[in-house]
Amino acid sequence: IARLLLPAGAFGAAVWAQSAGVGLFNLAPDALPMWLEALLAVLLLDLAIYWQHRWLHAVPWLWRLHRTHHTDTTLDATSALRFHPLEMLVSLAYKCALAIALGVDPAVLLAFEALLSSFALITHANLSLPPSLDTALR
Repeated sequence: IARLLLPAGAFGAAVWAQSAGVGLFNLAPDALPMWLEALLAVLLLDLAIYWQHRWLHAVPWLWRLHRTHHTDTTLDATSALRFHPLEMLVSLAYKCALAIALGVDPAVLLAFEALLSSFALITHANLSLPPSLDTALR
């Protein structure tokens, strides 16, 4: 349930930012073509989530929450869904702050969340790939 509600919270923040004209992309709403704004937003969100993950491993109190994700004895797609509830709340606050600071279009934010969740499932799926394909994808 929380996995479905978290993107909804960030979506709400993005809707508010857009309606209030708040955030980087709302400073000059027509300055960039939509495709470029969407691409930049996805890249910035992905970079921010990368740093969030680094902090989850580096900051002791965040690691105590995040290590729940690392408790599986075997890696599979369900590992991508296993998080401490407090980590999910910290993540929600972070994503809401990002949505507001960037002024991300709500539709772009939803697309990013769908991509993030899909790739998380694939990354944690413990798939056996031919070595050449595995090397190329890495």
